[in-house]
Amino acid sequence: MNEFTLLICLLPILFIFHDFEEIIFSRVWLDHHKEEICLKFPFMKKALNMFGNLNTPAFSLAVLEEFIIISIFTIVALVFNETDLWYICFLTFSIHLLMHIIQSIAIKGYIPAVVTSVICLPYSIYTLLLIHEKGIYNLTESIIYSLIGIIFFGANLLLIHSIAGKLYKLLANKMK
Repeated sequence: MNEFTLLICLLPILFIFHDFEEIIFSRVWLDHHKEEICLKFPFMKKALNMFGNLNTPAFSLAVLEEFIIISIFTIVALVFNETDLWYICFLTFSIHLLMHIIQSIAIKGYIPAVVTSVICLPYSIYTLLLIHEKGIYNLTESIIYSLIGIIFFGANLLLIHSIAGKLYKLLANKMK
């Protein structure tokens, strides 16, 4: 297995490792800090109301959906040596990690996912440097793919979060 193949394989593993921190701590953290964040950053109120209303099982369903997408694109990269979709996921994940670190700095404290963001960031930096050093993707492609990832996963995040709570309630009622 070459180095780039190993880095491709690590993305879904690091994604779920990172999201476990979010799954485990987000609900409790939001219950204790939502009002404070809304007062300090009023522009965040709408987003916090949308994302903050999900219970842990519903949030886990949203994470599962994203994990499936990342896993499928990773398998496509490994089996067909077609890395474009994987690279979009990788760039979006890397941006996501940076956003958590910036959020933590902005509030001057812990937010769920900042610990694993700091742990996973060296992977992102190393992989990005390797990709550019080996000429697998150039800066222009990286910028374009980052924008595609932000748009796609941003829209996906809004969609899955809007239906995850409803889906959870439906599943919970079916299991009674």
